[in-house]
Amino acid sequence: MKPDGLIKRDVEDELRCDPRIDDSAVAVAVSGGVVTLSGLVRTHRQRSVVMQIAEWVTGSTVNAAQLAVQPPDEVGFLDSEIARRAEDALRWDVEVPSSRITVRVDDGTLTLDGDVHWEFERQAADRAVRHLAGIHRVTNRVQVLPQRLEPCDALYLSSRPASIANRT
Repeated sequence: MKPDGLIKRDVEDELRCDPRIDDSAVAVAVSGGVVTLSGLVRTHRQRSVVMQIAEWVTGSTVNAAQLAVQPPDEVGFLDSEIARRAEDALRWDVEVPSSRITVRVDDGTLTLDGDVHWEFERQAADRAVRHLAGIHRVTNRVQVLPQRLEPCDALYLSSRPASIANRT
């Protein structure tokens, strides 16, 4: 295992070299090989990129609880605009049953509610809206409805490798 100081330097170097993010407000701390990220980024997309970079460098999970999203003041989107764009994004994603999902936005916090038949539909809804400008946080309350598997579904799922079958 790499020493903490080397891990910290490697993560900081990768963050500095990635043009998608401004690393000046991101702090990296390493203790016992665990990377903790803190500070501010401007979008959820940038937060995801910072976390992916740290995970790629270390090969392990990263603690990013202290890494907050703070959009620039000049963005100034109204909640109603964000909601409209989120609804459009859900409608345009072929994996999302948009008629089963509702969108609510309150002070930049977007909440998805509703129910779907499959986990991949719930995840697709989250992905469709997560990186829209003006969003500070996404709360995905979409529920996956329990369903009875037909014999062909059970056979199909059991014949797939475990690493693929568990990805729903």
